[in-house]
Amino acid sequence: PEMIHELVQNGMNVARLNFSHAGSDYTYPKKLFDMVRAAKGKHEALTTVNSGEESSEKPNNVRAILVDTKGPEIRTCPLPGDEDVTHIEIGAKVVLSIDSVKDLPIPKEGDTKRHIQIDYASICKTVHVGALVLLDDGLIALEVMNIDPKGSFV
Repeated sequence: PEMIHELVQNGMNVARLNFSHAGSDYTYPKKLFDMVRAAKGKHEALTTVNSGEESSEKPNNVRAILVDTKGPEIRTCPLPGDEDVTHIEIGAKVVLSIDSVKDLPIPKEGDTKRHIQIDYASICKTVHVGALVLLDDGLIALEVMNIDPKGSFV
């Protein structure tokens, strides 16, 4: 509470709350919401009431709470040849499949196609051609070029 109070006193007008670690009952973010809302600020212009008389009570700052919610976390499954790692070159064609790919041959150097099994069965219903699918916390971006009409791969 002291750090939030200090931030508000110094002009914080938006608090970003990361819900990635909220847990299943959301008690942690609720505590943070309450602390941010309760912190008093220094908006002197708001200390006067409509009659023009000054109030001795400091109002809460006018501030926003930005809630950062996590999207679906799509996990990869065993790779071709049951390898631990695959290298994806810039411009490579990557097939994201809900079907097993571990029995496929290990890609050779220079191959421009990769197969990755994922655990997200609704991938074909969720994305559209032209959409981006981000891997590794956004470090790798794949553009959806094709969607299997039967719902097995993109």
